[in-house]
Amino acid sequence: FFKPCLWPSYPMTNELEYHILKSHTASVNCLAFFNSDENFISGGDDNALYGWSVKEKSSTFKLRGHEAPVTSCCALRSDNWIVSGSWDRTVKLWDSVKQQCLWSFLFDSLVLGSCINDTGTLLTVCCDNRKASLIDLKSYQEVATFKGHTESVTCASMYGPTIVTGSMDKTVKVYDLRTKACLLNLTGHQSVVSSVNLSPDQFKLASASWDKSVRIWDLHAATFRTQGPTIMYDHEGCVSSCEFSQDNNKVVSAGFDKQVIIWDARQYKQQHTIRAHGSWINDARLSASGNWLVTASKDRTLRLWNLEGTDKLPVVLYNKLEMGYKFQVCENCENTFKVEEQDLVEISKEITKCVYCRMRISDPTIQAPDDLVKAPVEPENRSRDLEIMSRDPERVSSGTVNLSVEGSEREPFENNNTASDTNLYC
Repeated sequence: FFKPCLWPSYPMTNELEYHILKSHTASVNCLAFFNSDENFISGGDDNALYGWSVKEKSSTFKLRGHEAPVTSCCALRSDNWIVSGSWDRTVKLWDSVKQQCLWSFLFDSLVLGSCINDTGTLLTVCCDNRKASLIDLKSYQEVATFKGHTESVTCASMYGPTIVTGSMDKTVKVYDLRTKACLLNLTGHQSVVSSVNLSPDQFKLASASWDKSVRIWDLHAATFRTQGPTIMYDHEGCVSSCEFSQDNNKVVSAGFDKQVIIWDARQYKQQHTIRAHGSWINDARLSASGNWLVTASKDRTLRLWNLEGTDKLPVVLYNKLEMGYKFQVCENCENTFKVEEQDLVEISKEITKCVYCRMRISDPTIQAPDDLVKAPVEPENRSRDLEIMSRDPERVSSGTVNLSVEGSEREPFENNNTASDTNLYC
C-alpha cells in the first residue's frame, strides 16, 4: 500500500515499443553496438554477420567469411571496427565502412567468446582449450595467455587494468592486465558461467550462469569475502547474458526462459521483465544512452526495444516503491519526482519542489521537460491507499493494467495500439 499522490497520471500501461528485425536464417548468437551506438552488429549460426541501423530499424550490410557459426562479436562503441569469433577457430577484424576483413587469426581450438577493452587496444579471445588469449590490436600479436581455468573459457570482460573470465568450470577469475596475475578466483555458481561484465566504474562485477542466477560481486568493498555475492534468481531458465548500463545503475540479463530482466544495480532487485521472444534469448545489449535494448534469439530474429520512459511504467514504479524509493509531488508544478537519499542527507529540511523548480529560483529561464508526469488529483476525504490487484503476465503483455482504489472501482486501461511486424507492443 502507498499513497496515490506518489503515482503518475493516466493512462497506466506496461507497454514497450519494439521492432522485429529479420535477416538471419538460423539462430542469432551475439550482439554488439558500435559507431557511437548508431549501429549494432549481430552474428549467428548461418555463419554470417549483419550490420543494423538503430535509426532505420533495418539491416545495412552483411559480412561473410566465417565457415562455421559465429559465436561472438564485439566492437568499440565509438569506432567502426568489428571483431568476430567463430567455431571455425578464427577471429576476424572487420571494417564496417568498407565491409571487408582486415585481419584474421587462427587458433588451435573453437572460439567461444571475445571482448575489447575500453580503449580499443586489446582483444581477449576465449577458447575451448581452457585458455584466454590477449591480443594487441596495434601489432596484431598475441601478448599473453591466461591458463587458470580447468574447463573451456566461455566469456570475458575488460575495463581499465582488469580482465575477468568465466568458464565451464563454474568459476570466475579476475586478472591484472599489467602483471597478468590472477587476483581473484570467484566460486559459487552451480553450472557453466555464460557471461561476465564489469561495471564501467569497475566497482562491481556481474556474472550469469546456466544455474538460472545472476550474481553481483562488489569488487570495491569486497563484501563478497564475508557475505558472499548478491544472488538474483528471478530467471526460470539458464541465463545467457548480463550487462551493466553505462551509468552503473542497471543490469540487464537474458536467458533461455525467453525473457529479459532489468535489475536495479543499487537495490539488487527486479525493475522490469520483458517477455521478448518465441525461443531462447542468446544475447542482450544496451546502448550507452540506455534508450535502446537489442535482443538476439534462437528464433532467428532480433528485437530492438525502445526503453525511453521505462522508469515511468507502472510496474517499474511499483517495484521501485517496494525497494524503498521515495517520491514527492512538487508543490509548484505538481510534477512527480524521485527524492534521492543523498538529497535528504544534504538538505536538512523536507524537499517540496522538484529540481527544475529549485533551479528556476536561481535561473528563471530553466523549464521542466514537457514529458514529466503529473500527479493524479484525488477527491478529498478519499482513502489514499492503492493496491495492485493483478500482475498477470498475459494481461500486462496485452497492455491492460487492472488497478483498484479502495472505496471505488476503475475500469482497466486498454491498449488500443495496433501491432505489426515493425511496431509491436509488449
